[in-house]
Amino acid sequence: MVVGKGIYQYWLESGHVGTVNDMFQELRGPRGYRGDAGADAYEVWKSQGNTGTVADFLASLKGPKGRTPDFGVDDGYLTIDGGRTNHKIVGRDGRDGRDGVDGLTPQVGPNSNMGSW
Repeated sequence: MVVGKGIYQYWLESGHVGTVNDMFQELRGPRGYRGDAGADAYEVWKSQGNTGTVADFLASLKGPKGRTPDFGVDDGYLTIDGGRTNHKIVGRDGRDGRDGVDGLTPQVGPNSNMGSW
């Protein structure tokens, strides 16, 4: 997955100055006229030859379960299905682990298997 520039970045590069909200205000056109009320989605569903209750209609909107994407990390950045995103993975440092058990004191001398030091 390749992530490119956002529309706001292009807006700035074309000579505009301002915030994202300024950009949206500039993009907004004049208010249109209110149209007639149309059929609701359930009525459209029935007009396409379907039969059933509103609950049947709502149940028909649910598709099969999608697969779980493969998440990973590449050089500190989140990857999704092998594609690197621009999201840096930043977390808090973990807690220090417990100290280990002290080791044995070596026995050094002529009768030890450690030899002489």
